[in-house]
Amino acid sequence: LFQRRGSLAHILADRFLEAGIPVISVETPIAGAIYFGGNSYRAGVLAGEALGRFAKTKWKGSFDRLALLESSLSAAENMARLTGAVEGSEKILGAIPAEKILHVDGLASLEGSRIACRKMLKMLPKNSRVLISCFNDISAIGALEAVVEAGRERSTAIVGQNGTEESRRELTQKSSALIASVGYFPEKYGEMLMKLADDVVSHRKTPLALYTEHVLLNHANLKKYYPAVT
Repeated sequence: LFQRRGSLAHILADRFLEAGIPVISVETPIAGAIYFGGNSYRAGVLAGEALGRFAKTKWKGSFDRLALLESSLSAAENMARLTGAVEGSEKILGAIPAEKILHVDGLASLEGSRIACRKMLKMLPKNSRVLISCFNDISAIGALEAVVEAGRERSTAIVGQNGTEESRRELTQKSSALIASVGYFPEKYGEMLMKLADDVVSHRKTPLALYTEHVLLNHANLKKYYPAVT
């Protein structure tokens, strides 16, 4: 079961479980189902650490806002990646005052994220240094479009989640405000899911959760993991 809308995912899973059909839930943790996908909290920590390192290296640790580009449509469990982003940032930069953290709802969509970030940027002084941790790469691209539109590329750093084709193309641009994306490597999901499904139907012991590999993709290491990217 792969359903991005958390409320709908729970309803569908419940129907299957009532019928005695085992459920593997991909990317959305659901009670009673085996979870397969990213470790949202750990992925968030990687994103936060990347933003923290950027601020420390480029801005001597000084920044004005840490924006968490969230999605009210997604499962609450997946929002742990943004909790992790705060923790990761604080590992590098120290404690971040609550007034420096902005919660922005981009609805996990490109257009929603672009509009939400456009509004956020208009509220901040032009010279504000902003770190943006995004719920997914679609959100990150939307945020990037808003940043470019506002001419704030030099004062903004964005990190996405998923390592999608769109973000990988952007990461080839060294000067982009999108500095990194946490890779989930969905191209490897098929083989892993088939093995897990076979274990389930064969009544072999299975873990309650099977996490995918996470790597922070950036301009420096992108070709190592995706040699064909252009």
